[in-house]
Amino acid sequence: MKKYQLTLLALIGSAMVCGAHGPGHSQRTEREGDNATSKDLCPSVQEGKPCAASAIPSGKSFKECIQEVPDKSWNATFTSAWESRHIHNGVNESGKSGAMTNEVEIFFGDLALSAWNGLGLGNGFEEWDFSTSYNFDLGPIFFTPGYNLRYAPSFGHEEEHEEEGHEEHAHKLYNNELFAIIGTNAIPYVTPSTVLIWNLNDSPGGYVAFRLDGEVPICKDTFTINPYALLSLNLGYTSKDQEGWNNFEYGIQGNWRINKYLTAFAGVSYSVAMNSLTHMGQENEFWLRTGLSVGF
Repeated sequence: MKKYQLTLLALIGSAMVCGAHGPGHSQRTEREGDNATSKDLCPSVQEGKPCAASAIPSGKSFKECIQEVPDKSWNATFTSAWESRHIHNGVNESGKSGAMTNEVEIFFGDLALSAWNGLGLGNGFEEWDFSTSYNFDLGPIFFTPGYNLRYAPSFGHEEEHEEEGHEEHAHKLYNNELFAIIGTNAIPYVTPSTVLIWNLNDSPGGYVAFRLDGEVPICKDTFTINPYALLSLNLGYTSKDQEGWNNFEYGIQGNWRINKYLTAFAGVSYSVAMNSLTHMGQENEFWLRTGLSVGF
């Protein structure tokens, strides 16, 4: 990663990447973790003086207006958010009553560690994810392999029929997932990438997403807009009965950096269910997400 100071604005800018947990976290933090604010990169912006070209929050500057800051051996963030629905790879896991999510992320250079938790509001949704990943910069290409442990103590529902009637119960979910993200940061304001996931507990258990993530600075290093779109392919991860196109998803999020440590964000997303999801009865979904992030 570039030796720039980690900033909250860049971290939250892609908070909707890849759903809400697991590899999605690593994708946004690994790539956004090497960003710097215009204050870090171009002191003249902070002083109110014109700059040859303002540095955008994705770490790119069209002119030489970059001043390196001292290295920091580690960074950490805590993010808490409310979701009107919890959607994971196009699947509604919380019903209509939504969820609260919390995440702690720690970065040691190119190494990222994260713990994520989702709790349903008025429903039985509960999930825990523990991820680790390492980022490699290969010129304009980045490659981020990693591992995610996904645990849900009450995932889905099954019906058990007995002579005296039937009983409905939930079952536990343990996923050991390997993932890899490859993309490029060579295009200003836009980051194309491909996400690959494979669940070691199931075979086949694959998932592929082709993504475009944008970052538009609106007010120096204070406010940004982050649109995104993805097209995903199910290879047995979301549904084993019907492999093929999974969903098309798009959304937009606004991020307000309140101060050096605190950032607020809010966004909307929409998922169009395709063959794999419609086969399992999953419909199109619209949801809201808003929250706060604190950086250290």
